[in-house]
Amino acid sequence: MKHMFDCARIEKDEETYKASKMQRIFSLGFLLLILFIAGAFLFFSKTGKGAGRIIITLDGEVYETLSLDEGAAITVEDGKGGFNVIRVDDGAVSVSEANCSNQTCVHTGSVSRPGEVIACLPHKLIISIESRDGEVDALAY
Repeated sequence: MKHMFDCARIEKDEETYKASKMQRIFSLGFLLLILFIAGAFLFFSKTGKGAGRIIITLDGEVYETLSLDEGAAITVEDGKGGFNVIRVDDGAVSVSEANCSNQTCVHTGSVSRPGEVIACLPHKLIISIESRDGEVDALAY
Protein backbone atom coordinates (compact mmCIF):
# COMPACT_ATOMS: atom_id res chain seq x y z
CA MET A 1 0.00 0.00 0.00
CA LYS A 2 2.73 2.42 0.89
CA HIS A 3 4.34 1.91 -2.53
CA MET A 4 1.07 2.76 -4.34
CA PHE A 5 0.66 6.06 -2.48
CA ASP A 6 4.25 6.98 -3.26
CA CYS A 7 3.58 6.58 -7.01
CA ALA A 8 0.50 8.77 -6.79
CA ARG A 9 2.46 11.38 -4.88
CA ILE A 10 5.28 11.26 -7.45
CA GLU A 11 2.80 11.70 -10.32
CA LYS A 12 1.21 14.64 -8.52
CA ASP A 13 4.64 16.18 -7.93
CA GLU A 14 5.46 15.79 -11.63
CA GLU A 15 2.22 17.53 -12.61
CA THR A 16 2.91 20.32 -10.15
CA TYR A 17 6.44 20.63 -11.51
CA LYS A 18 5.15 20.79 -15.12
CA ALA A 19 2.60 23.46 -14.18
CA SER A 20 5.22 25.41 -12.25
CA LYS A 21 7.63 25.14 -15.19
CA MET A 22 4.96 26.45 -17.59
CA GLN A 23 4.23 29.36 -15.25
CA ARG A 24 7.92 30.24 -15.13
CA ILE A 25 8.20 30.07 -18.93
CA PHE A 26 5.11 32.26 -19.34
CA SER A 27 6.39 34.75 -16.75
CA LEU A 28 9.78 34.91 -18.42
CA GLY A 29 8.19 35.44 -21.84
CA PHE A 30 5.96 38.18 -20.48
CA LEU A 31 8.92 39.87 -18.80
CA LEU A 32 10.93 39.74 -22.03
CA LEU A 33 8.01 41.25 -23.94
CA ILE A 34 7.75 44.13 -21.45
CA LEU A 35 11.51 44.74 -21.65
CA PHE A 36 11.38 44.71 -25.45
CA ILE A 37 8.54 47.24 -25.55
CA ALA A 38 10.30 49.51 -23.03
CA GLY A 39 13.57 49.28 -24.97
CA ALA A 40 11.85 50.08 -28.26
CA PHE A 41 10.13 53.09 -26.70
CA LEU A 42 13.41 54.41 -25.30
CA PHE A 43 15.21 53.81 -28.60
CA PHE A 44 12.61 55.57 -30.72
CA SER A 45 12.18 58.45 -28.29
CA LYS A 46 15.93 59.13 -28.40
CA THR A 47 16.17 59.05 -32.19
CA GLY A 48 14.37 62.39 -32.42
CA LYS A 49 17.36 64.05 -30.78
CA GLY A 50 19.37 66.09 -33.25
CA ALA A 51 16.96 65.31 -36.06
CA GLY A 52 15.22 68.65 -36.26
CA ARG A 53 15.49 72.34 -36.83
CA ILE A 54 15.08 75.23 -34.46
CA ILE A 55 12.60 77.98 -35.34
CA ILE A 56 13.19 81.21 -33.42
CA THR A 57 10.19 83.53 -33.53
CA LEU A 58 10.33 87.10 -32.23
CA ASP A 59 7.12 89.09 -31.90
CA GLY A 60 5.24 86.64 -34.13
CA GLU A 61 7.73 86.63 -37.02
CA VAL A 62 10.46 84.11 -37.82
CA TYR A 63 13.72 85.61 -36.63
CA GLU A 64 16.05 82.75 -37.52
CA THR A 65 16.11 79.04 -38.33
CA LEU A 66 18.96 76.90 -37.03
CA SER A 67 19.91 73.24 -37.20
CA LEU A 68 20.09 71.08 -34.09
CA ASP A 69 23.09 69.34 -35.65
CA GLU A 70 25.35 72.40 -35.52
CA GLY A 71 26.51 74.16 -32.38
CA ALA A 72 25.73 77.85 -32.19
CA ALA A 73 25.33 80.75 -29.80
CA ILE A 74 23.27 83.77 -30.79
CA THR A 75 21.92 86.78 -28.98
CA VAL A 76 18.39 87.86 -29.88
CA GLU A 77 17.46 91.46 -29.02
CA ASP A 78 13.84 92.58 -28.96
CA GLY A 79 14.57 96.23 -29.79
CA LYS A 80 13.34 97.47 -26.40
CA GLY A 81 16.44 96.61 -24.39
CA GLY A 82 15.56 92.95 -23.90
CA PHE A 83 17.88 90.12 -24.94
CA ASN A 84 18.14 86.33 -24.84
CA VAL A 85 21.30 84.30 -25.42
CA ILE A 86 20.41 81.07 -27.21
CA ARG A 87 22.83 78.14 -27.27
CA VAL A 88 22.73 75.02 -29.43
CA ASP A 89 24.90 72.18 -28.12
CA ASP A 90 24.81 68.37 -28.49
CA GLY A 91 21.52 68.30 -30.39
CA ALA A 92 19.65 70.49 -27.89
CA VAL A 93 18.81 74.18 -27.58
CA SER A 94 18.55 76.30 -24.46
CA VAL A 95 18.40 79.92 -23.33
CA SER A 96 21.54 80.42 -21.26
CA GLU A 97 20.98 84.07 -20.36
CA ALA A 98 18.17 86.63 -20.51
CA ASN A 99 17.36 89.93 -18.89
CA CYS A 100 13.63 89.26 -18.48
CA SER A 101 12.11 89.53 -15.02
CA ASN A 102 10.90 85.95 -14.49
CA GLN A 103 13.75 83.94 -16.14
CA THR A 104 11.29 81.18 -17.15
CA CYS A 105 13.06 80.76 -20.48
CA VAL A 106 16.39 80.15 -18.73
CA HIS A 107 14.87 77.76 -16.19
CA THR A 108 13.17 75.71 -18.91
CA GLY A 109 16.52 74.09 -19.66
CA SER A 110 17.39 72.28 -22.87
CA VAL A 111 14.88 70.95 -25.38
CA SER A 112 15.72 68.52 -28.16
CA ARG A 113 12.60 66.84 -29.58
CA PRO A 114 10.15 68.05 -32.21
CA GLY A 115 7.21 69.77 -30.56
CA GLU A 116 9.13 71.05 -27.55
CA VAL A 117 9.15 74.81 -26.94
CA ILE A 118 10.98 77.44 -24.92
CA ALA A 119 9.07 80.70 -24.44
CA CYS A 120 10.09 84.11 -23.13
CA LEU A 121 6.82 86.01 -22.92
CA PRO A 122 8.27 89.35 -21.73
CA HIS A 123 10.44 89.49 -24.88
CA LYS A 124 7.82 87.82 -27.13
CA LEU A 125 10.35 85.11 -28.05
CA ILE A 126 9.38 81.55 -28.94
CA ILE A 127 11.94 78.83 -29.68
CA SER A 128 10.38 75.70 -31.12
CA ILE A 129 11.76 72.49 -32.56
CA GLU A 130 10.31 70.97 -35.71
CA SER A 131 11.30 67.80 -37.53
CA ARG A 132 13.29 68.34 -40.70
CA ASP A 133 10.77 66.68 -42.96
CA GLY A 134 7.78 68.48 -41.45
CA GLU A 135 6.16 65.27 -40.17
CA VAL A 136 4.14 65.41 -36.99
CA ASP A 137 5.94 63.67 -34.15
CA ALA A 138 3.77 61.17 -32.27
CA LEU A 139 5.44 62.11 -29.00
CA ALA A 140 4.27 65.70 -29.37
CA TYR A 141 0.69 64.60 -28.82
